[in-house]
Amino acid sequence: MRRTAPLAAVAFTVASAAHGAPALVENIDEPTRHPYQQTGANNCSLAGDCEVAFPAVTAGETLLLHASCSFSMASTGAITSAILSSSFGGPADALPVFTYGTFDGVTNYVINASTYLFSAKGDQPRLDVFAASMPVQGLVCTISGYSN
Repeated sequence: MRRTAPLAAVAFTVASAAHGAPALVENIDEPTRHPYQQTGANNCSLAGDCEVAFPAVTAGETLLLHASCSFSMASTGAITSAILSSSFGGPADALPVFTYGTFDGVTNYVINASTYLFSAKGDQPRLDVFAASMPVQGLVCTISGYSN
């Protein structure tokens, strides 16, 4: 009998969560940790570096944990690399680029990567996609993490 009472409470909690009941979360371990997210876009007209520059970091320090992008390019071009870095130099992370289809001579690409990169106050994060032969089109990127 003692085992059924806790199991019933767990079942009720799971059933409530499954039916859309909101879960309240409080960060008691790190109360100064605040979510950070920025989105930017660029439509480049030349082959080479296509950059998305995000707004300058306003918190004391921000930890970037994820980057995602989508973009396209004529199939005759090639992506050589994608880099998440800072407008002031310093550390940088190379990001994997994946294709998800070619239609009518245009190849579509995505970036969906975990990262671990610090940005100080005033620093401007940037994401660069380097392409050979053809320009990157419709580059839309989001970076996210935490600031304190």
